Amino acid sequence: MRPRFADMARRASLRAALGALTLLALRCGSDGGASGDGSPLRHDDRLAVGLMMPLGAGPGLEAAGVDLREGMAAIAGVPATPPGKASSAIVVRVVTGEATAPLGDQGFRLTSTRDLAEAPGLPAILVECQAEIGCMYGLYTIAADLGVRYVHPEQTVFPEAPDARLPVGYDGHDEVPHFALRGFHEHTQHPIVMSDVLLRPNVPGFREMASRYLRWLARNRQNVLYFHLLKTVDMAAWTPWMQDITSEARGLGIGLGAVIGFADQQQNAFKMIRDDDIDPATGQRRPDEEQIARALDRVLASGLSYVGFQIGTSEFTKPPDGAVLGWLDAATRHVTEAWPDVRAFAWIHITCGLEADSGQPFYHLPLQAPDALGAFVHTTMFYTLTAPAPVYDCEDFTHQLDFLDAASGERPLVFFPETAWWLGFDDNVPLTLPITGWSRAHDVQVELAPYEVEGHVTFSTGREWGYWMYDHHLTRLTWDADVSWEDYLDWIEPVFGDGGEALMTAERAWTDLQRKWFYDTNPLLIFYLSGELPQDEIGAQAGILARRPKLAYRTVRDMDDATFAAWQTTDLDALRAMLADHEAVLAALPADSGLGKPQQLELRAELRESLELYVDRIQQAIALYESVAQARAWKLASAAEDASGMAAAKQAAEAALARAQAVTARVLPVLKAAESRYRYPVELLAREKPASLTSYPFGYLAQTSTGYFWTRRDEQLAAFLEATFTAGQQSESWETAPAKVFVTDADHVTLTQPENPVAGGIITSFMPRILMGGVEVDPGLGTMTLVVAEDTDQSGLPDPDTETAVSGTFDATTFTAQGTEQPIRVHDSAGTMLGTLRIQQPAWTIAQTVDASKVATLTTADLAGSIATENLVDIVLSVGGIDREGVENLVKSIYGVDPADPLPASLPFAMRFDLTPL
Repeated sequence: MRPRFADMARRASLRAALGALTLLALRCGSDGGASGDGSPLRHDDRLAVGLMMPLGAGPGLEAAGVDLREGMAAIAGVPATPPGKASSAIVVRVVTGEATAPLGDQGFRLTSTRDLAEAPGLPAILVECQAEIGCMYGLYTIAADLGVRYVHPEQTVFPEAPDARLPVGYDGHDEVPHFALRGFHEHTQHPIVMSDVLLRPNVPGFREMASRYLRWLARNRQNVLYFHLLKTVDMAAWTPWMQDITSEARGLGIGLGAVIGFADQQQNAFKMIRDDDIDPATGQRRPDEEQIARALDRVLASGLSYVGFQIGTSEFTKPPDGAVLGWLDAATRHVTEAWPDVRAFAWIHITCGLEADSGQPFYHLPLQAPDALGAFVHTTMFYTLTAPAPVYDCEDFTHQLDFLDAASGERPLVFFPETAWWLGFDDNVPLTLPITGWSRAHDVQVELAPYEVEGHVTFSTGREWGYWMYDHHLTRLTWDADVSWEDYLDWIEPVFGDGGEALMTAERAWTDLQRKWFYDTNPLLIFYLSGELPQDEIGAQAGILARRPKLAYRTVRDMDDATFAAWQTTDLDALRAMLADHEAVLAALPADSGLGKPQQLELRAELRESLELYVDRIQQAIALYESVAQARAWKLASAAEDASGMAAAKQAAEAALARAQAVTARVLPVLKAAESRYRYPVELLAREKPASLTSYPFGYLAQTSTGYFWTRRDEQLAAFLEATFTAGQQSESWETAPAKVFVTDADHVTLTQPENPVAGGIITSFMPRILMGGVEVDPGLGTMTLVVAEDTDQSGLPDPDTETAVSGTFDATTFTAQGTEQPIRVHDSAGTMLGTLRIQQPAWTIAQTVDASKVATLTTADLAGSIATENLVDIVLSVGGIDREGVENLVKSIYGVDPADPLPASLPFAMRFDLTPL
């Protein structure tokens, strides 16, 4: 059997018991307040500092000793062997009793002294603790003071200092963490590396990666690792795999936790309540409470210390409130009784538009759950609790302060913000956002100060492209709440070597500019820079905004003069000013000297390129929307029949598109070349990944490597310009022109079946602009033929191949007809066609009047029929982010189909259109 890290640490314990491990010191630092020059750390090309550890020390404490010895040897440039004769010492004492009681199970004291019995007369550092984990943190604090930076699970930075000396000046004050719980939630619903390492057992190399991640947490004084469990996990193989990981973690003072759902359909989420969970003894579906208990037993058998509950069916849909409260009560009770060493928390999501029956935020329902249930109070992206945050249907996140007001002192609370959201918003564009560091510190130091919050767990989705800095900063901030983002930049500067000071100056300036533009000026500007996925454009169409997409090109093109003038000032001119601000910072950044170790060169390149790409992104956005502005000018000139104006606008629009494409062409090789410095295997990060258990069969940086979020915008603009310049000019005409045309659009359509407000808002939002008119009227026979067509470009003429004839009968007020199929093409907010919804056996009932054998008015039109279930499911699946089972279950809930029953082959569907003359 392969030796575990803990086994190696125990072997180190024997060496410590027989002699001394070695520790060298580089310089003083901010952690312990050490200052001044101590004894030399090397003598005759050997280590000169002894480390005296308690006999039988546990794996965490021994791990710290091993790390210090090996790390300090690298710093001093000597072999990692014990000293021949120690000239100074580090002495670790685990002491129980009244004197160390204030330290609790995580605190420590560091004292510089010459009065230790274990090292008589030698300059020494005494490390005291009540629990070994505290002494482990003490040793890693010394490591930080010596200059060691554990920046990433796969990357450690050791300075080179052959003349290093032992730091002095530790004054023996109590060091205890600000938050009792500190760590990260690896959001394994996204295809990050940890979605493989933690969820795919027995793959070569993954177990070692898990160990290195745990050691990174311990080295940075973190003690919590959360992740999202998925329904695609092989639980039989996973449970012993996770038992081994949780066992190692406990030795390092780390507790693992998993988020699971009750009925969550999103992104392959693990659900405790399933319709196919049948009791073989009865042949009936097991009751919810029984399913919850069985699922919890199955999950917690893995050795987890925490479990988190997701209470929605997705971020924007919910089960009945009463069911949720019943589930929370059953789950909390079962954890308390059957798993007393496990702590349970509810995920208090941010979504503003989803309300409980009371009118309060749905995700605040856990306030009514048992007090033993803790809460992970969530925020998303880089936003603070109080700054503008135009995401998830919110204007800001102050409603989470309402939750804290109600829950503080009543139940355990953990703050649960983010450093990377992924999905094209931030790290996989890539878009550097140092405002994140400032925001995280602001919330801890200002917004959370009045509340009893015991933990800070950070939602993370990757650490490449400099995003490691935001997470690494939080390892310091969660221990010492006084550490600002600016403090951290000072502290991390040495890892970059020559030029580090200039880079950190640029980072500070970038932070200030992002606060200026995204918090103080126009919060919507971020969406010109972040990317978007098809589901975002669909969400915008449906009014469901987890993250807004860029402003749709056609929206700008179709603005009236006043709206366009205002947009130019608040958005386009602001982007130009933003560009000038950032270009000035970049211009002040000296060219890289090329000096330093390869590691320093790569760290500098990563950060510098992230700043340069940010400027590129602003340039691309400006070029794209300058092109759109010219498309609007072309449309106005076309309406005025100004041929020269049309030609000039078309040329300017195409030139601006070419500028955007040139930016993208410059960026693509940079994105591809950056793969060489990624810290994890590129196959896990940036390639197709069909073995992924997530709903995404690729690594989280795959779209970064292809430049997807850059090329997609260019391609959308090219298609938009072609559609604009050819609108009404290519095969747009009536096959049989009605004498009078009537129109309706998404704002004037009501879904009447199914009777579901959420579905009604979503489905009708995708309705295209529809034209309707009468072409054949025979008053004598009482017959009439209407034509129905789509007009997505708003030209007043039918889109090609969309005209349908509807024949029926009429009386003085009403026209009725029965057809065989009525196709309706579905588009997103960018105008991209998603599919065709085909209404079978459509029955039309239209309020109308006829005057002299011509249709005089059409006021309302009712359309009833059925849709093939597979047709509806396929359109939703084309968006991505939800699997077939999830879609089918959502459709069942909308139509009131028993969850245990299969969906019927077709579903009833009806709409009402309000019509006005064109």
